[in-house]
Amino acid sequence: DRVACLEAGMDDFLTKPVLAQSLWTTVARWIAHGRAPGSRAGQASSGATQPRATAPAAPQPLPPSTGVPCFDPKVLARLMMVGDGSAPGYADELLALFLDDARALIGTVEVSLAAGDLVALKRAVHTLKSTAGAVGAQALAAQAAAGEALLQADAAPDAGIAQALRDGLSAFEQALAGERARGAAGGRHWLTVPV
Repeated sequence: DRVACLEAGMDDFLTKPVLAQSLWTTVARWIAHGRAPGSRAGQASSGATQPRATAPAAPQPLPPSTGVPCFDPKVLARLMMVGDGSAPGYADELLALFLDDARALIGTVEVSLAAGDLVALKRAVHTLKSTAGAVGAQALAAQAAAGEALLQADAAPDAGIAQALRDGLSAFEQALAGERARGAAGGRHWLTVPV
């Protein structure tokens, strides 16, 4: 979708639902480029001045994903096999796979940063964003999206990105443990939530 929109002449692209953090990151990217959306390189952004040349971007830390829940169990409850009750354990299997993959992806982020491999770094951050969102790890997905936006804006990668993602994963694991504990205390499967 992003490529099609950009090829059609749009200046940028946000996916729905539009998260405040994504919007902030997009606006920051345009400010860093020194031109307003709607202007093309070499055109005046206000009709009076040319866009200024920008220096190479300095490393940018990931902004906190404030206001975004660490875990939204409704995302998993919407899965057909979970929501219809036919395979409630499927969510637990999916989460176990996600946690293993997320740890490996954050490891790839660390290795890619150390090696200066921006292609692998971007791919790992993008994959983490997508998989985190698919299991309801909302704050982690938002952090990865912010990191991806900074990398796409050609900002120099900040070494703190790996720690921020690791902290986000830890917060997700704590929230997940809390959901499981509440379910056990209530004598039910932890994912019994209204959709």
